[in-house]
Amino acid sequence: MAFREIKTFQRGPVVVLRSGDPDLLRQEIRAP
Repeated sequence: MAFREIKTFQRGPVVVLRSGDPDLLRQEIRAP
């Protein structure tokens, strides 16, 4: 599995839960 795919997999649940709110999605992506 490519590194990019691993990162996408790890973020998957966040994207699904936050997809309706771009602002929250951006906050989650920036979170450490």
